[in-house]
This record gives sequence, C-alpha cells and structure tokens, in this order.
Amino acid sequence: MKKWEKEQRTFKKLRLKVKQLDSQRRQAQESLRSANFKLKSLKTFRSTKEGIFTPEMRELGRRLYSLGCSAENVGEAIKTCADAFGISVTKTPSRRSVLRFRDEGGFYGLIQLGREISHSERMGECSDGTTDRKTTYESHHVTYKCPTYLPDVDDSDSSTWTHRTRFVTVEPAVDHTGKTQFEGTQHLAAEIAAAYSDSPLAKGDGKTMSADDWIRKEEFQNMDHAADGKKKLEFCTKWKKEVLTEDLGNDLLDYLETGELHSRLASLSDEDLAKAKADATYFHLILVNSTILIFLNSSLSTSQADIDRETSRKLLTHALGEGALEVMPAALRDAMLAITFAGCCAHKDMNAFKYGVAALEEMWEKEGKTPPILLANKANASTIRLGDPDSAAVRAAETSSTRGGVKATMLAGALFNHSDDKKGYQDLHRRFMALNKLLLYDIVDNSRFADTSNTRFQSNTYGSAELITHLPLYHELMEEVTDGKVKPGFNHLESNLYKALHDIPTLTELAAITLYGVAISWPYLRTVRGDGTDAVRNILDDDLIELHRKIPAFCESIAENPNQLLQEPSSTNFSMVTLDGRPWMDPSAVMAIRILASELPELKSAISAIFSAAAKGWRQFTQEFISGGPFDLLTPEQRSELFIPATNDVNEGALGSWRVSRRSNPNITAAGFSNKTRYERNNTDRFIAKLCDDADHCYVRQEVRRIGASGENTRLQENLLEAQRKRAEANRLKKSEAARKKREELERLSQVGLIMDHDIIMRMTVVQLKDQIKIHKQILADPILGKTLQKDLKTKAVLQVAVLSAVEQNKE
Repeated sequence: MKKWEKEQRTFKKLRLKVKQLDSQRRQAQESLRSANFKLKSLKTFRSTKEGIFTPEMRELGRRLYSLGCSAENVGEAIKTCADAFGISVTKTPSRRSVLRFRDEGGFYGLIQLGREISHSERMGECSDGTTDRKTTYESHHVTYKCPTYLPDVDDSDSSTWTHRTRFVTVEPAVDHTGKTQFEGTQHLAAEIAAAYSDSPLAKGDGKTMSADDWIRKEEFQNMDHAADGKKKLEFCTKWKKEVLTEDLGNDLLDYLETGELHSRLASLSDEDLAKAKADATYFHLILVNSTILIFLNSSLSTSQADIDRETSRKLLTHALGEGALEVMPAALRDAMLAITFAGCCAHKDMNAFKYGVAALEEMWEKEGKTPPILLANKANASTIRLGDPDSAAVRAAETSSTRGGVKATMLAGALFNHSDDKKGYQDLHRRFMALNKLLLYDIVDNSRFADTSNTRFQSNTYGSAELITHLPLYHELMEEVTDGKVKPGFNHLESNLYKALHDIPTLTELAAITLYGVAISWPYLRTVRGDGTDAVRNILDDDLIELHRKIPAFCESIAENPNQLLQEPSSTNFSMVTLDGRPWMDPSAVMAIRILASELPELKSAISAIFSAAAKGWRQFTQEFISGGPFDLLTPEQRSELFIPATNDVNEGALGSWRVSRRSNPNITAAGFSNKTRYERNNTDRFIAKLCDDADHCYVRQEVRRIGASGENTRLQENLLEAQRKRAEANRLKKSEAARKKREELERLSQVGLIMDHDIIMRMTVVQLKDQIKIHKQILADPILGKTLQKDLKTKAVLQVAVLSAVEQNKE
C-alpha cells in the first residue's frame, strides 16, 4: 500500500510537471510568434503612409539622386541595398517620383532662403552669365549670416551663425543685359518670398518675407567688371532708394496718425530743436522739418473727391520719405542707400593681364623691332602666300591674323589639351612629358597642358611657363609627332606651333608672360583664394585691401628695374620680386628664363612693357580699394559685419556644373538642375530635419505638384524663352541694319552735297531732285519739308518748286 501511494504521488508530480512544461511551451511558442512578427516588422521598411511616400523615403530618394544615381535606378538601388541588409521595402519610387522628390528638395531650399533672408540683418548678391547652345543662362548666389542647423546647436542664438554663400538658381534668360539681370533678381526675390511666406514654417515663426526685403537688406554686389553688371547695380540702387523712401514715409505717416507728432513738436524747446538737428537719426530730423509738416497738413485737408485714399496716401508717403532723405545727413543717407560694388578678384587679375599682353603686342612696333612671327589660320595663310602683297585681301588677312606668346599658348592648348577629347595629342603629350620629366629631372608630373582651349583663369601664364621651361622637350615632342605619321609632316596647326617655339620674339613674350605669372598673377590669386580650403576669403580683410593698394606700384617698380627678376634674390629679399614676398611658385621656370635670357635681346623691354601696362590695368580695376573709395566709406559696423567673397568662383562653378550636367543628362532642365544643386549645396537636408514638420512636408508636396501641373520650370518654358531671345536678337539686328543703312545714306548725301544755284536745280533729274529733298529733310531738318509727304511730291515740277523753296528758306 505504501508503495502504491508513493507511486501515485510521483505520478501526480509528473503530471503537474508536464502541465507546467506544456504551459511553458505555449508561452515560448507565443513569444516566438511575437518575436517573429516583430522581426518581420523590423525587417520591413514601410516607405508609404496612406499611399504617400514618407518623408524618410523622399529624403532617401533625394540623397541617392544627389550622389549620382539616375532617377530610373534609385528604386532598384534601394531594393538592392535592402536585400543585402535582409530588409524588405513595401514600395520603391519610380523615376517620376524621384524627380518630384528632387524638386521638393529644391522647394525646401527656397523656403530656407526666405527664412534666412528674413532673419538676417544684411546680405549681398553675386551673379554671372554664360551662353550654352545659344541660350543665355544666369547663375545667382547670396551671402549672409545664417544658422548651421547642427543638431546640438541652438539656432536661435545668432552668435552661432556663420557667413555662408547660398546657391539660388541657374535659369535661362532672354539676354545678358543689365535690365534683364535686374528683372531676374526681382523675379527671384518674389519667388523666394512667396515660398517662405505661404509656408506653415513662416506662420510658426511669426514672420514673413516680401520681395522688397531682398533689396532692403542688400548691401553689396560681387560680380565681374562688365558694363552689364554696373548697369544692374544702377537699377538695384534705384530700387533700394524707392523701397527705403517708402519705408521712411510709412514710418512717419504711421507716427502722425497716432496724434503724437503735433503734441511732441509743441513741447520742444529751442535746446531740444538744436539737439534734434545734431542728431544723426532721420526721425528727430524730420520732427524739425517744417516743410514736410506744412505739406502734411495741407494734404490731410484736401478733398478726396478726385483722388482715392490709397493713391493719396501713396503720394503723401513718397513725399514724406523724400523729405526725410533730404534732411538726413549726407553720410548717413549714403550709407543707408548704398550698395557696395566689389569686382571679382580673379577677373581683376585677368583684365590686368590683358592690359599687359596688349602692351607686349604694341612694344615691337614702338621700338622698331621685328615682331613675333605671324601665326595666321589656314585660310589667311593661303591668302598671304598666294596673293599680291600690296592687295587689300592680303592686308586684311595680315590684319586679322595674330601672333605672339598668348597665340602660341592657345595653339599648344588646342594641340595638347583640346576641349574636344577626340582631337589633339592629349594622351601622347602626357605620356611623353611625364616620362622625360622623370628621367631627366626626377620630377613626377602627369598633369595635362594648361586648358587654354577654354576660358580658364591664368591658363596662358601656366601654358607659357610650361613651354618656356621645357622648350627642348616640346621641340622633340613636335618632331616625334610628325615622324610618327604615315605621311610625315606637320599640319597647319602643328606647323604654326613649331615655328612659334623657334621664334625668338615669340619666346621673348612667353618668358615675359611667365615672369608676370610667377611674380604677380599666381601669388595674387593664391592670396585672395586663401589656403585652398573651402573657406572663402572676405574681400574686406585688411590684408587684401592693402594688397590691392600695393599692386600698381609693385608692378611699376619691376617695370623700372626688370633686372631684379633675372637675378637670384637672397632668401630674405623675395618681397622685391614676388607680390606676396614668398619664394617663386615655379623656380624651374625662372631658372629656365635666366638661362635663355642671353638669346632674348628684347626680354627686358618686354618685361617693362607687360608690367607697366598691367599697373595701369590694376589701377583701373581696383577703384573700390583706393583711399577714400567705397570700402573706406563703409561704417565700422558694416566693415565688421559684411562678408564679400573675394572671387565670383561660385557662379563660375555653378555655370560650369550646369554645362557638364547637361552633357551627361540632356533632358534635365535648368529648374531641375537648380533644385538639385540648391538641396546639395545649402545644407538643406539639415534644415529639413531640424525645422520642418508634417505640415511643412504637406505644403511642399502640394506646391511642387501645383508647379508641375502648371508647366512652370519645364523644357517648354525654356523653349519659349529661347524663342523670345531669338525674336529680340532679330529685332536688334533689324534695328542695327536700319541704322547702318541710315548712316550710309547720310554719307552718300553728304558726298552729293547741297546745291543752291537756281539754274543747276532747274537742270536736275528727278533722282537728283529727290536727293536734294532728302538733304533738306534729313541733314538740314527743314521744318516744312519735314512735314511734307512723299505722295505730295510726285512730278518733277513739284520737286523743283519744293527744292527752290527750301533753298530760299535756307538762305533766310
């Protein structure tokens, strides 16, 4: 019995254990199912919510597109990466969706620009233009202080802000005139203002931006030295004056409407008035301007029967603003209205170099020396060779042909680094020069020849230095080129370059150009562009201002004593031969010139010519730096707060990127490129992550869809602009042709001459009489004939009477 009870208790324990294990099994299975569900959920990237791609997926699509993945392949790239990580994606975007994501990124960039401009105290604008496939494109950037949008930084603290140059757009334009550029700026300001002001972000900030805010805060423009840029500056200065005048008038009118102005004026003592007159603020000065008060009182009592209230207020506002500006101290008024112009330093260097090269070309004739060999193109060379030396055709061919050092570097660039990579000897040149430089000089150099086929800053000075330094190697390379042909011999381009590299006057110019580069041009751009980091230099830095004031005199000192460039300076005396006082940037080029100098009898004259003319160029293009000039007129606050980029490289680079992008992606529009570039270069991804919420995302999606549906910023719009440009060009040519014909007609009539003799007039033919009528009309501006129509002068007798009457009138 005891054994049975014992077994029964054991059995009960086992059953309880089984029950417990079964419960644990069920719990484990439930946990496993839950874990599998969570794992599957974690392994699934849900790219949509309620049928709309999530902000995270849109951001991922933008980043992949920005990194170079084509819009067609973004979806497949996402799926491939997800498979590699063991993740499934519920839906991937199509090409059309990716391009929409891109455009949304650009629209976020517009909102960002509007917010930053509305919060900044001052800003500046820079722009540039180029022509691509016969269409003009304008690039725009703005510079101001703005937040960094770093996660751990308080962006509301303006002390954390830094100066940044923001990309705005590359857009097509009808032409590159100052007026068109100005209208483009106004359009951009309105577009940015609307994008930000209508956004939920602006409502949350409690701020808006108007198009006029752009010009209110614009205090400088940085661009090339072309006349169109100066014309645009005039338009912008006028716009700023109009806006600030209206602002001043509105402030005063608002103050008047409070009823405080009269009571405050009545309480002013003579001492208060004297103090107000000495005050620099416009408001106190307005309080003592009785002229404006009289106008104000009379305007308020004027009947509104003929003028509506809005028009009356606008006229009154303008008058008040004009009065405020008139009584304001001149220094304060000028500082408030001024837009400081700062020319691109790279263009200053290029323009001064042009002055020097022009002087080199003139030097040979002035000194009666044999000029460089003529390097005519194929057609002109044939005309010169086969024609009569005294014929007009030969003289025209010689006049239109060029010669000299710059021409030689252009020929070398066309042969060794052609803009079309299917032409020239690019690879042969690199292999030959790299091997020989290594064997002969132990120099590792696999670089290309200077890019003189395109417009590149300093390319001619670099090309000159390369040719003059390794002249024997280039002689050998040219001979190897011709020997390697099936039919040995030079073509016309090769023949011209070979002749130039053996011509003493041409080599003299190459040497002078090289010395200008190592002494002035290269150190100058090394200084204004900084240490090579991404940081852009401020043109208002004290050392850059002193540098620009120093350059003309420095060039003249070398022009007066060219020997100092041909002698080795002491290690502490480079300040006499290089602009920045540092050692030669290319000592081998200087050494090669010194060795070759004995064979170049006119080298010193060439050095003096290029440096003295460059000094004139530097004076011409550094007017803003002179003592008492625009930069000296800036207030201490403006000097400390303004950041003007020293070069216009950002726009040059943007336009170059546009052309490269268009070659690799022919279907991209300027608007699509701008949206992509704005997102990439302006830290827009940080801006979105830190400041934008669901309401902003919804607003951006709706606006981009609306713009897409409206046809704005499409290829069609660019085609319409191109058609408009062609019509404008046709009208311009038509007017030019009409003006030319008018000039020729006036010259012909001048040769015909005015006839006053009665008998001669009576013997004239109808054609001769008509010529006399034209002389009286077009040259002498006869008032009677000027009103006479051609249909009233049909017969010869009538023409005779008209001419005789005009003669009598002229005698009186």
